[in-house]
Amino acid sequence: MSNIRDLKIYKILVALKKYFTAKFKHKIKLNALIKRGGPYKVFFLALDAAVWKYDSLYKLLELDDNFIPTILVCPIVNRGERNMHVKMQECFCYMKSKGYNVICSYNKETNSYINLHELEPDIIFYTNPYRWLIDDRYYINKFTDYLTCYVPYAFTNISMDWGYALPLHYTVWRYYLECNENMSYVRLYPPYLGGNCRVVGYPLFDSFKMLKYDHNIWKSNNKIKIIWAPHHSIEGYNNDLSYSRFLEFAEIMLEIADKYKSVIQIMFKPHPLLKINLYNHKEWGKNRTDNYFKEWERRENTDIYSGDNVNLFMTSDAMIHDCGSFLIEYLYTKKPVMLLEKDQIHKQQLNTIAEQAYDCHYIGETSNDIIDFINNVLINKNDMLLNKRMLFYRKIQLDDNSTVAQHILRDIKNELKLKY
Repeated sequence: MSNIRDLKIYKILVALKKYFTAKFKHKIKLNALIKRGGPYKVFFLALDAAVWKYDSLYKLLELDDNFIPTILVCPIVNRGERNMHVKMQECFCYMKSKGYNVICSYNKETNSYINLHELEPDIIFYTNPYRWLIDDRYYINKFTDYLTCYVPYAFTNISMDWGYALPLHYTVWRYYLECNENMSYVRLYPPYLGGNCRVVGYPLFDSFKMLKYDHNIWKSNNKIKIIWAPHHSIEGYNNDLSYSRFLEFAEIMLEIADKYKSVIQIMFKPHPLLKINLYNHKEWGKNRTDNYFKEWERRENTDIYSGDNVNLFMTSDAMIHDCGSFLIEYLYTKKPVMLLEKDQIHKQQLNTIAEQAYDCHYIGETSNDIIDFINNVLINKNDMLLNKRMLFYRKIQLDDNSTVAQHILRDIKNELKLKY
């Protein structure tokens, strides 16, 4: 027991040292930038288009003469080289299609990577906190001399330390939080107790208000539009993160689509990692997985979607999912949503704000629960949780008329002694 306590104290002391060292370097950098003046180069290190949350902030920076925003597409390294190249190409094309100033960090012809230091960034925004995900060339420990920032890639809904106290969380210059409830969790964990945090709201909320929606992503506008979004944590992935019920419901969801083909259409929205995890699954593999995905494209009332989440959410009528990241995000639409629960594994790990979001969900454990949701809530419009969702929606809105991006930019400009 003593050894465990000593190890915990040692880890806290190491983290404290990293925090205060980073804080000291940030102060030096900030003073140097104020003295030098702008325009300031802002780099967003993007990994996957599916978790990109900075649209509104990028556009705001683009309109401000004090900043030059650029997106650097960085490699995802935890799922093999082929997946790395596919994801980088997808992300690059996605950013290019939006008209953003985007650079790919990897040159396939020369098999070389861009040295970010040589691009002379002033401010760096990270899109993910995990060291094992991004190529180590671009991890935060290589950029402690820059003003680094992080906005959660999903609305943080867990109560465990890895949601708030990873090295990136306590060594960034700014950790922008979604709500006061999540700030209370940050303060539970040494070393920094929220010293680099600011509560600004969740940037994706800006997109829900600003985006022009494209209903043409659906095959029909005359049927009830349902999203099915299964998580990637299938059997054998990770016992601590086994949300997914895909293996149980894979065939059932196709059967339901066939049963209600005159009334509903279902958009299959798999987690970006689901396909590669199925490729590696002993009972699935590449052929079965590819054939299954083709089934969703083949039917007249089903399809697969890998584009913009906000557009998909806002053009839908309902969602069925088991993804933790959608627990709060889909509630921005105020539409009916069912969570496919598994031994209450989601509920056991939730933080305060997510517990409230959980109570806004219809809970599904069996195929009959899904059918009941479709029949009673969607077809017969007996939506018993509507008022609860509306109350939650009002709770997660900002208290003023500013966008989340405006809150972030105001904080940065105040620190740089710029007029807002």
